Amino acid sequence: MKTIAVDNYKGGVGKTTTVINLAYNLSAKGKRVLMVDTDPQANATYIYSKVNESTRTLLDIFHGKKTISCIYRTKYPNLDLIKGSPRMEEADGLPLIIKEALKQVEDRYDYAIIDCHPSMQLPTIAALVAADELLIPYEPDVFGKTGLNFLSDYIAQIQETYNPGLTYHVFIAKYAERKSQLEEIYDLIERYQFPMLETVVRNRVSVNSANKARKPLARHRRFDAATKDYEDLTKEVLALME
Repeated sequence: MKTIAVDNYKGGVGKTTTVINLAYNLSAKGKRVLMVDTDPQANATYIYSKVNESTRTLLDIFHGKKTISCIYRTKYPNLDLIKGSPRMEEADGLPLIIKEALKQVEDRYDYAIIDCHPSMQLPTIAALVAADELLIPYEPDVFGKTGLNFLSDYIAQIQETYNPGLTYHVFIAKYAERKSQLEEIYDLIERYQFPMLETVVRNRVSVNSANKARKPLARHRRFDAATKDYEDLTKEVLALME
């Protein structure tokens, strides 16, 4: 099983939307996928589970429960979920806890996709310790650069202390197709030298409407530009990981 975390120190850049759509697209290609929601907002959980359903969450794993007892089967084939909890900030334990939890079910899945909170609290640290690859959605603006700078420092610490094999790539999300944004992209590449994916995800109202409908884009607006972009991202991630 390969593990991909999706994170950025800045909020609102498309982390959860990426997890929702990457996980579904991989499952639609026949990959067995486990989503893990570490974010206290639990938005990925909202998309893929029933409202107010009482089941175990990731917090129960932090409290010692077996991973298999905390897995929820979504209505989509090949796509399972470990739900998030609004109380995730209460999580306590060692940074290796998610990595060890995923080892318990690694023979059941091809990919684990982890949604992260824009902070360096324990669940996010544990996600980066568990990950083989970190995907970083980047919204090309001045605040986006600040988020990347903070995150790069944490990545270096994680690599040095817990996970020397962690690799990471940035991709452009919420692209408004303005010339000024293109200049921001070129500046990012030239000045900060982050490894970049080729895919650029365009900013479309379909993303919000799909989330409101609690569906991945491919099941909501099949021929939309953002749907195509996330399909391209999925193909690029597959080529990167396999």
